[in-house]
Amino acid sequence: MSFEEIELPMDTVIELPELAKECGFTVEDYDYLNMPENNNDILKITVTTDVVETDGIVFLSIDNGFTWEYNGITQKN
Repeated sequence: MSFEEIELPMDTVIELPELAKECGFTVEDYDYLNMPENNNDILKITVTTDVVETDGIVFLSIDNGFTWEYNGITQKN
C-alpha cells in the first residue's frame, strides 16, 4: 500500500462553517485533512482548522480519491 498527497479543490469552496465567521477564519485556515471515510465506494474527507475541530469543509470522491469535489460544510447545530 502506498500513499500520495492529495490536492483538494479549495478554490471551489463557497461556504465556511459558522465557526469561521466567529473566529475570523478564511479558507486558507482549513488545512487539517481528517482521515477519509468510505461509504458505499464514496470517499468523504472533512477539512478542519485543527485536529480537535469537528466543523469543516466536506469533499467527496467517487473514483477512489483520484479527484475530489466540494460538497458543502459540516457543523454542530
